[in-house]
Amino acid sequence: MQESLKKWIIFLLFVVVIFGVSFYYRFELSIILGKFLILDKQTQKADVIFVPGGHPYYRLPYALKLFNEGYGNQMWCTATAVSNTEKEFEKIFGFVANEEFIIKEVFKRIKFSNDKYKILCGSESTFKDVILLHKEIENKPVSSVLIVSDAYHTKRIDFCIKKIFKKNKDIKFYYTYEETEKLITNLLEKDDLPLIILQEYIKYIAYQIKYLNF
Repeated sequence: MQESLKKWIIFLLFVVVIFGVSFYYRFELSIILGKFLILDKQTQKADVIFVPGGHPYYRLPYALKLFNEGYGNQMWCTATAVSNTEKEFEKIFGFVANEEFIIKEVFKRIKFSNDKYKILCGSESTFKDVILLHKEIENKPVSSVLIVSDAYHTKRIDFCIKKIFKKNKDIKFYYTYEETEKLITNLLEKDDLPLIILQEYIKYIAYQIKYLNF
């Protein structure tokens, strides 16, 4: 009995030490683990530059920079579905600064040609982003898409692309993003990074399970 208790105490001490060390070096570990979520950067010219919804402040400026450099002929953006809270806010105050509003306002202010962009509304997730993209591409002469996202998001969106476009082998997809150093520098708190990496791993695993037979 005492021998068994001793083993349990040693095991618990080991777990506490591992947890303590991991917590102390959480930022450094996040950078290491985050690398497994990042696909190789391929900034290639394509028919369409696609900007999935979620982070317009971060993704949209980089996508517009690439468009102005000639990396795409069209820009398509998805916008997160309007929540009931946003609808109530708009009903009271006459406006709501949701994703769709932000994207439209950006294109309006920079005088972006209306025939050069589309906003695909109603997204609820990365998987839905790609479904909206697939629906928009149907029956259109699109052979290549340059996806502008966050570096840590590329593995999950690539999973979605492979699931939804599995019958469209003739369409090429490239992934590009601003360097992770900029994302890390712009974080309000350094400890946000471990949470971002943890959340992305949880979502990626959840997608693997949820869409296993899609």
